[in-house]
Amino acid sequence: MEPIISILSAVFLSLFILFFPWFAIRLAKKVKIIGILGPVSICYLAGILLGNLTPAGWLSKSVPLTFADVTIPLAIPLLLSSTDFRKGFGEAKLALFSFFLSAISVAISSAFAGYYYSGIHFESAQIASMLSGMYTGGTPNLNAVGMALGAGKETIALVNTVDIVIGGLYLLFLLTIGKKFFSLFLKQEKTGVLIHRATQKNSVNASLRISVQERGVEFSESDRATQKNSVNASLRINVQERGVEFSESDRATQKNSVNASLRINVQERGVEFTEPESEIQIPKIDWKSSILPNGIGLLLAILGFGVSIAFTFLIFSSLYAPSILLGITTWGIGISFYSKVRELKTYEFGSYLILVFSVAIGFLANLEELKRDFGSVLLILTSILFGAILLHLILGIFFRIPVDTWIITSVSSIYGPAFVPPVVQAIKNRGVLVVGILTGLIGYAIGNYLGIGLYSFLNWIRS
Repeated sequence: MEPIISILSAVFLSLFILFFPWFAIRLAKKVKIIGILGPVSICYLAGILLGNLTPAGWLSKSVPLTFADVTIPLAIPLLLSSTDFRKGFGEAKLALFSFFLSAISVAISSAFAGYYYSGIHFESAQIASMLSGMYTGGTPNLNAVGMALGAGKETIALVNTVDIVIGGLYLLFLLTIGKKFFSLFLKQEKTGVLIHRATQKNSVNASLRISVQERGVEFSESDRATQKNSVNASLRINVQERGVEFSESDRATQKNSVNASLRINVQERGVEFTEPESEIQIPKIDWKSSILPNGIGLLLAILGFGVSIAFTFLIFSSLYAPSILLGITTWGIGISFYSKVRELKTYEFGSYLILVFSVAIGFLANLEELKRDFGSVLLILTSILFGAILLHLILGIFFRIPVDTWIITSVSSIYGPAFVPPVVQAIKNRGVLVVGILTGLIGYAIGNYLGIGLYSFLNWIRS
């Protein structure tokens, strides 16, 4: 009887880990308060509750441990392979420079905190390395670096939890008075957004112009149509970078009148932002057209995982986790340069695997150890986050980075591309939206390298 119960409990736990993220995504979309936390937080909380409230022995920890070990190596290539990195480097020179300054600031702040606070937490080097990856890329980088460096499951979950609280305070500041404050130190942006409409008797000329100028780099788009007694005008921009979709439409079809609308819908890690003039829409998944591309993407990710393991074993004669992580990261970046691979659009699948990992790692976390280490993790994280912001601000002043560009690259670095659109709305400059998303996606690519490199540096200076 016991083997049957053991099998049933393993099946139940596997189904919960696999399908709870779907419920978390739906819940985050429908309930605003929960949507602020995001599906990642919900998945961590659900895993922590299930793992700590279930009587010991009822559910085996081997099941979530397997999911935690497998999902990250598969998710990283799926996330990276959907990004057009050449386009990002070509279109956002000033923003890339500001993002580079932010990454440098994060590295310096993390290195200082990891060394200075080595006495207050035995995993201070791992925590600093995880945060350097996260504040350059995002949550996937934190989880990947933490797993590669052998950080405790409780530590990974706790760092994520503390970041939700402290990081949320800085985000709230940016959404309210952030631009006014940073405008005291940084120069004004030379970016303009011009929307011009003209109406005449029996005819209409409709145009939408977006002009972005960053030190000689200009990006403009317009779409005009004029017909007798009617107008049909449309401008569509579809940007899909690792599952992030940005769309705008301006349509008009009536005799002697124009009805125009502008919609922006951004979905990343379960976060949805909608312009005031648009209604919230939950995209419908076409399973027939998504299963095959995601299946191919998964096979490519498995192949990259296998190649990384093989090369690591050849070089180190062992399965050295940091080397495997860097291998799959390089693989994901490499295959992204093939347009056919990017067209698979596997970012959403990769994001879902991150949520699966979050449930699994939450289940493995011990609540008592979370409470014990909360103070030390809070101190390390706060020092790294605000130290990096301060240093980035000083560098921004020195290199005369415009305020909107500085803010949006600070957001894309610390929070990732998902949080760029709400801040764009707060600072009232749509011209920096695309470059903010692009730099955030590039951050995903370099976050793992920075995290592993920082950990190696901290070990070197201690030896």
